[in-house]
Amino acid sequence: MNKVLIITGILPVPAIEHKKAENDILFVAEDEIVSRYANCSFRYFFVFPFANIILAKLSTKWNSYYELGKKDFFYLRGRNLLLLPVILLPKRLFFRDWLINVSLYINRKKIDKAIREYQPTILHAQNSDSDAYIARKLSGKYNIPYIVTLRGLTDNPDRLVRSNLSKAKSLIAISSKQLLDGEKVSGNSIQFIPHGVKESFYVFHKDLIIDQVRLIIVCRLLKLKNIDLVIRALQKIKYDYVFDIYGEGPEKEFLEQLIKNLGLENRVHLCGFINNEDLPAKLQEYNLFVMPSYPESLGRVYFEAMASGLPVIASKKTGIDGIIKHGREGFLIDHRSESEIVEILELIGKNPSNLRVMGNNAMELAQKFQWNNISKSYYDLYTN
Repeated sequence: MNKVLIITGILPVPAIEHKKAENDILFVAEDEIVSRYANCSFRYFFVFPFANIILAKLSTKWNSYYELGKKDFFYLRGRNLLLLPVILLPKRLFFRDWLINVSLYINRKKIDKAIREYQPTILHAQNSDSDAYIARKLSGKYNIPYIVTLRGLTDNPDRLVRSNLSKAKSLIAISSKQLLDGEKVSGNSIQFIPHGVKESFYVFHKDLIIDQVRLIIVCRLLKLKNIDLVIRALQKIKYDYVFDIYGEGPEKEFLEQLIKNLGLENRVHLCGFINNEDLPAKLQEYNLFVMPSYPESLGRVYFEAMASGLPVIASKKTGIDGIIKHGREGFLIDHRSESEIVEILELIGKNPSNLRVMGNNAMELAQKFQWNNISKSYYDLYTN
């Protein structure tokens, strides 16, 4: 039996306001793996910042950490998560490992109980810093191997991160950038395992005449998504198009006002939140996915769009750069360049049938990322 203990702060925890819309990819991955391999099971340590009553008075965010820290476990989507409040500082100070050790000592009894009851066969840390350090300490104490997904890895990691990676059994890169960064700093083996795509997204895309360029973005409405850049670029496009924006977030009012100021109400629409279950059918209504987000570790929605036959516009030096090729499955731009978006959109306008060709290329590429393939990669890693 493969018993995987996930150590992470990446979970959609509704008790923390800025976390409740967090990517649920870890739960999705668990469901996909377990549905194919019955001899795999998962448990979670949820890592979050420690907060005392003084910090709780500073903001609702710190108060949510404080209230959550009073509990030992948290029930979420059918899973019982062990809560692990850790003293985390915003800057990577040289003594932060000592602070994490203090946190582990404070929580030693519930950690020990959870591990002895579950008896994990492998620990899987979801970032290269604090999560990996916790996995490294638990690995040494309980003689359990650990692996690390290279989230949070920088070009010049400090000695703590380097030690975390060097002592791991294996490393996982979910993007080409992580793979390159990991190869620069670690001699350890690195496996490229990006996010998987549900079968429902692989729908036959009808080869219709494209008489209107229909653009879509699906994301949290955040500044880093650079949606305003796309809207400003579209103002300069003369041919017929529609740009639909799906999602909610703090940039909503700003985008509403921008659309109004540019007089694009008839072409650019804020469509609100959409459930992932409804997304496959919705994507079939469009022929181009655009999200010049920066930074972006990978972006599962890019793969979902490509599986649905849509080429994508994304930013250079992000997770998808190196996976798609510029001009084949989509386009890669400088995330600060409105003119590059305009240039691409004008090129599309001259020959919109290219979207069908690129969409077919995107769908072909996306076949590699079906959950059947991704699940097997994880299963082999956990087993071996």
